[in-house]
Amino acid sequence: MSETSALPSRLTAVSLSTFSLACAFAVAGVFVVAAVAKLRSPAAVREATVALGVPGSLALVIAPVELVVVTLLLLVPRVGAAAAVGLLVLFTVLLRRGLATGRTVRCGCFGAGSSAPVTSVSLMRNVALIAASLLAWPAPSLLTIDAVQLWAGLAVGLGVVCVGLLVHALAELRLVTGSVFPSPRSEA
Repeated sequence: MSETSALPSRLTAVSLSTFSLACAFAVAGVFVVAAVAKLRSPAAVREATVALGVPGSLALVIAPVELVVVTLLLLVPRVGAAAAVGLLVLFTVLLRRGLATGRTVRCGCFGAGSSAPVTSVSLMRNVALIAASLLAWPAPSLLTIDAVQLWAGLAVGLGVVCVGLLVHALAELRLVTGSVFPSPRSEA
């Protein structure tokens, strides 16, 4: 096989590796933000945890567990991705159960900063994070990559997070207003 014919397969491998690393960074970033927010507002997290039907004493371990998942995602991505999927599935089941009660339940997913009630958008966000966690499965460990791959993964991961935030905001807007686009108003 000549050097030029091997180039496309190498580029594909690098692209897939960078994309999976970006997904690991994106999920890790979300977990870091969530964990820090929970650590800053333990009372709000405890209240949300109890409202979702989980013993309040478990509220204290959620943030540390999320930080362990972050560490695993970055150092042992397959284990971290599996842990992230498991944790997100658990969170999604709890949110779905809270939504099914018909009561207004707050998730506390991002500490006191997430005072909005659980909605179908909350569930969609978690499903997207589960998908990103699955895509992070083949990511290389931070211990084995070079600086170029690190920065490429961070840049693409930031892009993934930004697109995710935009989609989340648009979904929330549609849920609240019934439309993503404002309707023209007639002025009399």
